[in-house]
Amino acid sequence: ISAIWGAQSIDEARAALNLFDSGPMNWTLADGKGDVGYTLAGPWPVRDWDLYDGPPWAPLDGEGGFEWTRIAPPSEALDDLRPAKGYHVDANGIMTEQNLDGDPLNDARYLQHFCDLGTRAWRMTGLIHDQLTKGAPPTLDQVAAWQGDDLSVFALDLLPPLLAQQAT
Repeated sequence: ISAIWGAQSIDEARAALNLFDSGPMNWTLADGKGDVGYTLAGPWPVRDWDLYDGPPWAPLDGEGGFEWTRIAPPSEALDDLRPAKGYHVDANGIMTEQNLDGDPLNDARYLQHFCDLGTRAWRMTGLIHDQLTKGAPPTLDQVAAWQGDDLSVFALDLLPPLLAQQAT
């Protein structure tokens, strides 16, 4: 892991993370040139069976046929390096665009399911977008404040009808 601390770019950091073998972890990367990104590092199991027959979160029949076929190296993980929008928002949501279709089982590689609905990422994306439309990137103080932001965009939609129902 010491190689990552000496990295001078997100590419060097990503290459250093190919040596990370302590289990998969999410990493957000940034460098002094303004490049940012997300990556998964660490070995992760490859499941070569039909995931619709045996979703990884469901109990399996125990009869065999659902074993991991290999452990994939970090270099095969999905990345979101240098996203076109210029930033990456994680917020416990979908790590990559893999699950945007709502089906975690129909891709070549299974990574995750049961992520946040995206409301936290939606809120963070909105705050970043609002700041960028002012013509300046967010400051470190703004980003630190956003970490403590507790506005729920889900509650903005849910609360009015609930309160209206309570008033009747």
